[in-house]
Amino acid sequence: MIDITDTRNCAGCEACVNRCPKHCISMKADVEGFLYPVVDKTTCIDCGLCEIVCPITNLAESSKPLQVLATINTDNSIRKESSSGGVFTPLAEKIINEKGVVFGVRFDENWQVVFDYTETLEGLTAYRGSKYVQATINNAYQKCEQFLKEGRWVLFTGTPCQVSALKLYLKKEYSNLITADFACHGAPSREVWSRYLEEEIENHKTAQRVVVGKSTVSSSLNLMSLIEDIKFREKSDGWKKFRFVLKFDEPSGDVEKSSVLSSIHYLNPYFQAFNTGVLLRPSCYVCKIKNACRSHADITMADFWGISEVDSTFDDDKGTSLILLNTEKGVSFFNNITLRQRSFSYDIALKYNEGLREGSYYHPRRDFFFSNFPNTKSVIALLKESQIPTLSMQISRYKNAIVRRIKKLL
Repeated sequence: MIDITDTRNCAGCEACVNRCPKHCISMKADVEGFLYPVVDKTTCIDCGLCEIVCPITNLAESSKPLQVLATINTDNSIRKESSSGGVFTPLAEKIINEKGVVFGVRFDENWQVVFDYTETLEGLTAYRGSKYVQATINNAYQKCEQFLKEGRWVLFTGTPCQVSALKLYLKKEYSNLITADFACHGAPSREVWSRYLEEEIENHKTAQRVVVGKSTVSSSLNLMSLIEDIKFREKSDGWKKFRFVLKFDEPSGDVEKSSVLSSIHYLNPYFQAFNTGVLLRPSCYVCKIKNACRSHADITMADFWGISEVDSTFDDDKGTSLILLNTEKGVSFFNNITLRQRSFSYDIALKYNEGLREGSYYHPRRDFFFSNFPNTKSVIALLKESQIPTLSMQISRYKNAIVRRIKKLL
């Protein structure tokens, strides 16, 4: 029976929930807003299947990629709407054109992130682009297995722990399954995300009342219904200075149909706290799945942030993907996709993407944030406060600056 006594030992992948034959495991949120499995011991038969599918306690052997590529989708309209080089779309299109199914994450009606699937080219739009919130799996592993047994091609995209969980759940290799993960920075709390959005909406409503002189929104209206679109990485200022964008749908004729909250990622309080490691799940700080290439995904996708230093012809600031082809199946599948690409060594990949070589950074003010989070009146203010460096952080930065200066002089 699975029993989580240390939150660092659960990635929230939900493989145990999907595999339980008695349906006696459910996911419950803790005070930080992260989901963990809870077993109904009155119906559990202690079969041990939940333990067998856990990717943390059943680590696969580490491996290195067979090929490393810098890749660009030459369709700039697709690349513009993608987080990086636009590689996901042609991979998914190939599967759909083979009458297959694509699994990934999308927003639900409350702008939470959920696992789902699409069987149409039109449906791919919802799955394109990064979403920096932990997704609920629901029955995705079960549905994936069903499609595979029907003989249909399946592309399953997810975090390294989710891909690893799927493979443990399936218990066998399927020739019609292609898996793709990405260089994972970690999974933020769903509850923090919800409360952040609610506060941004309330702030937006207040600003609109000031503009038009009266309330523009019914108090009974679902707050989340006011959001028309969310982009974590909007590229109007370029790939490197991407923006976090909330687009609001205005139900009143007194103002324009829609308005936008937009900020460069390093100035947005939610994104800044995510990027500095304040908001992440405890298991992300000690993750052994991504750091040693243990998910065994066929394909790994990432940003090739250092591409300008190794080949400036691949850097037009519209997005360049770093692609790791980890299996023969991944190599064979990817070679049938038409993209602009160039090979590099694995050492280059590691040098320019810390998400491939290092665990998520445990921010010294993470405990401060989550101890105050349940009772705070302003999540945005707390997010900003979490970025104020502690004395030890200031001393560390000062020491590092001195070391860098000395190295330049030598």
